[in-house]
Amino acid sequence: MKLISFKPLKPFFFGGEVGFGDDYIAKSKYFPQTTQLLGAIRLFILEKKSLIKVYKNGRYVRDYSKTPQEDESIKKAIELVGDENSLGKIKLISPMFVIDKNNLYYPTPFDIQKIDGEYKILEYKKIGDIKYLKNYKAKEGLKQYLGGKKFWESYVNNKIDSSDLKDFDDIFIEVSKVGIGVDKKENIEGMFYVKKAYLLKEGYKLACFIDFDDEFNFNGKITLGADGSVFEINEEKIDNYKLHVIYKAFCEDKKFFSNKKVAISDVFYPESVKAEFKIIPQSSTFEIIDKTKDTFKGKKESKRIYKRGCVFYNATLPSVDGIYKLMQYNKFI
Repeated sequence: MKLISFKPLKPFFFGGEVGFGDDYIAKSKYFPQTTQLLGAIRLFILEKKSLIKVYKNGRYVRDYSKTPQEDESIKKAIELVGDENSLGKIKLISPMFVIDKNNLYYPTPFDIQKIDGEYKILEYKKIGDIKYLKNYKAKEGLKQYLGGKKFWESYVNNKIDSSDLKDFDDIFIEVSKVGIGVDKKENIEGMFYVKKAYLLKEGYKLACFIDFDDEFNFNGKITLGADGSVFEINEEKIDNYKLHVIYKAFCEDKKFFSNKKVAISDVFYPESVKAEFKIIPQSSTFEIIDKTKDTFKGKKESKRIYKRGCVFYNATLPSVDGIYKLMQYNKFI
């Protein structure tokens, strides 16, 4: 298992379900979908293994001077990073999170709320047919934070240590840029919008866990997200993070609760979730690539997901198979 970090070299923009609306503002997500992360890492591996061919109209695995049957690079690429049915030698890849030198910060569950200046876990109650959250203040709404090692250790023991609990603004710096509307590669006169991207404050990096069953050094530059966002990618010493609840959940498959389940990844097929009670924000869009016979190609289809941090009580939750299981979708503690 490896921990790899991503240090942005310029403001980054992670897309997804982005609409301009009436105010013409496009705002980046804090983290990319794991499918986006996987695509960038696959390309990074293939480029470092010299399996990418560069042509005038793009980059491809196949050498088009040969037939697919003659081109050994296709077989080697599939062995390394898989196709639409497998991930090759990638045995696990986690969603992205934030690290500094000594800590790992992960999006928190949606059942914590700041009440009278103190962070508390909202308690699920049931009286007859009435189900509710004790002490929940509707006007405060559901808010997500980034929790470090102490927060997560306390949370799984039904307590809150907020000493390393951070707002996103404590780590992410918003960078605004004015853009010009374009239609069919032509500028639209008088149409402007504001694009809000992000940088990270000093000392922080994005990161993920990856299990890659091949000798490989994850160091260099990688393009990830919209507008060719560039990051410096490096392997980090993983020992400082192995005691973290999030490491144990992803890399050791450890369970922590009985009647409650917390999504630590996006939940695919949310219509299959059967729960006595659930705490969820607004769902978002997930892009799935349908299976196809053509390697590394597929028709994109949008699906709804529940985002990580959702909480379910006395629930029957859907599992996923194949590449989505290796990407840790539908992962709960």
